[in-house]
Amino acid sequence: MAEMSVKDFEERLNSSECSQELRDIVAILRQAARGAGEDVEPRAHSTQGSGWGITYKRGTRVFCQFDPKPTALHVGADVRGADEAELQKAGRLHRRKNGKPWVHVEDANAAKKLVPLIHRAYEQAGITIARHK
Repeated sequence: MAEMSVKDFEERLNSSECSQELRDIVAILRQAARGAGEDVEPRAHSTQGSGWGITYKRGTRVFCQFDPKPTALHVGADVRGADEAELQKAGRLHRRKNGKPWVHVEDANAAKKLVPLIHRAYEQAGITIARHK
C-alpha cells in the first residue's frame, strides 16, 4: 500500500469523483475515529487499481480503516475487533482477499452504527499484554 498525504486524500474526497452522500459517510467515520481519544494518527493510502482510503492508528496499532468507493457508492470500513454480526448492522459484509470482514457503509445512518465500535476498537488498540521473563 502506497502512502499518500491526508491533504491528497481530502482533495480526492472533495472532488467531483465523490458524491456528497459519500463525503457525509466518510465525515461521520473520520469524526468517530478522531474523537475516540488521544494519540490518534491518520494515514492516507492508495493502492494499485486506483483504490484509496484512510487508516487510523492509536500509537502504532491500527484500529479502523475507511476506503471510499465512489463508483460503488459506499465506503468500505474495517473496524478492528468488531465481529461480523456487529458489522452487519451497518451494511453488507465483504471479505477482503486476506479473509478479513469489511462492511459496505451505504448511508449516514449506517455510519453512525459504527461509532461505538470505532470507539471500542480505539480502546482495545491501547491494551498491551505484559510478557513475563
